[in-house]
Amino acid sequence: MPCCRTVIAAPKSVAVKSLAELDGKTVGTVRGTTHDTQLTKEGPKGMKLVRYEDDATETQAFLSGQVDIFSTAEMMVPQIDKKNPARQIELKFVLDNFKLAVGVKKDEKRLLDEVNAWVAANLKNGRLNDLNKKYFGDDLPELILKQ
Repeated sequence: MPCCRTVIAAPKSVAVKSLAELDGKTVGTVRGTTHDTQLTKEGPKGMKLVRYEDDATETQAFLSGQVDIFSTAEMMVPQIDKKNPARQIELKFVLDNFKLAVGVKKDEKRLLDEVNAWVAANLKNGRLNDLNKKYFGDDLPELILKQ
């Protein structure tokens, strides 16, 4: 079972390790996303949140230097860094984890059992973790590996 993590990312030169350290900083986010909601509710009062309409616009704001810190899906960070190495982007900390799942039609117990067996076997043998590393650049989070 894969997981989607929302994260705070910034250039290597920017030192932030927690929500509290965003106090006094300008942070980009995509309007209406789970990370927008979380930053609005849990972010420090002195943080300035700049909302963009989509990931592409937020990424361009980061690349052009309009913001140095932004929230995004973890899988975006390596892709942005690979295409724009001069910005030296890195993941600073994880905001939240979201388990992803396969949906099956109601009353398809046999299919559900097969999918669950495949997931369990490939978690155990490490294949899902290998796939996550290959496509997203990191290990699956502990909350998934411990299942």
